[in-house]
Amino acid sequence: MMYNKVSLDKQVYDRFIEGFYLKNYSAGEILDPAELAESYGVSRTPVVHALRKLANENILEIHKNGRFVIPVPRENIVRDICNTWLFLEKAAAEDIMDNGFSEEAYKDLTGLAFQGCDEYTAQSDVDGVINDVNFHRRLVSYVSNSCIKDMHQLIFNRFISIRFVLRPVCELQQIAVKDHIELIESMKANNKEKTFQCLEGHIGRIIPRLCSQCRDIKEQV
Repeated sequence: MMYNKVSLDKQVYDRFIEGFYLKNYSAGEILDPAELAESYGVSRTPVVHALRKLANENILEIHKNGRFVIPVPRENIVRDICNTWLFLEKAAAEDIMDNGFSEEAYKDLTGLAFQGCDEYTAQSDVDGVINDVNFHRRLVSYVSNSCIKDMHQLIFNRFISIRFVLRPVCELQQIAVKDHIELIESMKANNKEKTFQCLEGHIGRIIPRLCSQCRDIKEQV
């Protein structure tokens, strides 16, 4: 019975994270556990457990009145999250190359990257957003170091919560697809210097845009 309970908590947690890149939440929004429970088709208990876990991971805030709130992103937090994400993805890429970038991993990631080419459009970018998220998660799935995997999941979920509350523009997502392809080829060639440069450009490019949007959204909230 305990296994099923923990499993349900995890399902609610994952659905909540998914809601960020589906653009279901806004900065400063107060969350109603009862409404979320009804939306997910579960009782209030697993929702509250998931929200508390999200708050412990600094993805949500708990105010003094006990309400769960989507944080208003701050520039220093954006920089810290992105720089930590970059550090972990470099470590992940190095781990994969050191242990041999398998043909299976190469084909899998290449297929996912090219799939994204047709999914980023100015009209509807949801599929492209999901592809982008899946690419980074799939990349780290090939890492042998379990600590890198665990730390990446935590920081990447925080990045997702900030990125999609700020609603980044589609043009950066289109560039991201090209970055993914270049990254894979650099790893295939076992060129660590080029791989790290790809990651620095890919992640570094989004930081000033997100910081600019932090300033804009601060004035609106």
